[in-house]
Amino acid sequence: MSIFIRLALAYLLVISVSITSVLKIFYDEIKPGIRQASEETLVDNANLLAELLLPYVEQGIFPVDKIDSLFERFLQRSINVKIWSYVKQSTNLNVYITDAKGLVIFHSSDKTQLGKDYSRWLDVSRTLVGKYGARTTRDDPEDDLTGSMYVAAPILKDDKIIGVVTLIQAHQGIQQFVGPAQTKILVMGSLLLLTLVILGIVLATGFNKILKVLTQYVNRVRDGQAVDQLTFRDPSFNELASTLHKMRQELDGKAYIEQYVHSLTHELKTPLSAISAAAQILETDIQGEKKQQFINNIESEVQRSKQLIERLLLLASIENNQHNEFKAINLLSLIEGEIKSLQPLLANKNMNVDFIKLECSPNALSTDSLIGDEFLLRMAIRNMLDNAIDFAKEGSAIKVQLVSSSTEWTVKVFNQGEAIPDYALNRIFERFFSTPRPGTGRKSSGLGLCLIKEIAMLHHGHIHLSNINHDSNIEGVEATLVLAKQ
Repeated sequence: MSIFIRLALAYLLVISVSITSVLKIFYDEIKPGIRQASEETLVDNANLLAELLLPYVEQGIFPVDKIDSLFERFLQRSINVKIWSYVKQSTNLNVYITDAKGLVIFHSSDKTQLGKDYSRWLDVSRTLVGKYGARTTRDDPEDDLTGSMYVAAPILKDDKIIGVVTLIQAHQGIQQFVGPAQTKILVMGSLLLLTLVILGIVLATGFNKILKVLTQYVNRVRDGQAVDQLTFRDPSFNELASTLHKMRQELDGKAYIEQYVHSLTHELKTPLSAISAAAQILETDIQGEKKQQFINNIESEVQRSKQLIERLLLLASIENNQHNEFKAINLLSLIEGEIKSLQPLLANKNMNVDFIKLECSPNALSTDSLIGDEFLLRMAIRNMLDNAIDFAKEGSAIKVQLVSSSTEWTVKVFNQGEAIPDYALNRIFERFFSTPRPGTGRKSSGLGLCLIKEIAMLHHGHIHLSNINHDSNIEGVEATLVLAKQ
């Protein structure tokens, strides 16, 4: 499980627990809060009613019919008021009155309770001893909505309690305010929780995506691929990407120098050893053809070393993107020019220049041009032709073909000769890897094909070599260079 998934789950857990806890507090506090407010109002009303009832209770004979008629009219009043979003159309307030002994002398809703002893009820018993009397009683112990609040106030005469008046308010009436408030809290809380969950998922997905991009970047760097600096919308990630890119460039630079120094040192050992051996022999008394032979060997090895250094420096400049002199190039003319320049080499190798033929598709002869670096493309074509000549059988033909499509140019160079060994096919483009030349058995610098590969990549193309049977089952090797039209 990735770090972002763990963080996302932890975020969702913390948010869920926090929101749920807050919602539960609000949800649980709404009902007692509204009931407390209602109870506070009942206390005021009960004390007011106690003062209003004092003249009737102190007479000793309570006028039940008169008070009952009063409450009947109260209960029958037409009420049609809108309290916020709740429309109130009837009253749910009742009252009973007891004397100083707790015996019921009036009950607004149940006349059968007259004369009954209520002194055991908390609202009456506590009030009679001078304390605050209130209670909540349910008709169904399991259903809170069947309950009612009972709030009592003493009826006082000369600071002496001569009776108790208790106001009754059913929970059902209070629920008209509690229910909608609780529903709103649940709905809004659920929406808030859902929003935060979605936000958490979006953030986790975004971070995970950025992590994948960074991971892919690092993997490509590790595999030695060319990569551009990453860019993100967030400045912090942009700074991280920039730092990674700079670190990669610095590390690549150090590794690059170390690798090239090591490679150059290794490759120069052979020509330097040959030059040293030839120089030592020349110090002896050697004359004639042998002396000239060793002088020629020294010159050959010097040229080989010079070529190795030049190609290595060129390859390094390409790999470090130091070539950007791109312009429109006529690839057909470029190839023809390179073929023409090879005439002295062909004459020196006793090969007929007519063996090299240029074939083009009709649209390759159009005015289409390639946008690229002319020097590097000449170097790539020259190396392809040099390799073809080096590995071609004496008296065989070298075939050069140029094909143009709507998106790319393709240059194919075929030489009739020995196939590339299987062990070398997968390593042919490695730096300093080379196979022996036919006849001489000597190896090249091993940089030519590597150089062509880098030039092809610079022009958004590629190169590959393959063993094929070409034209009447003639065995040979074909090099295919593909360059993208820009």
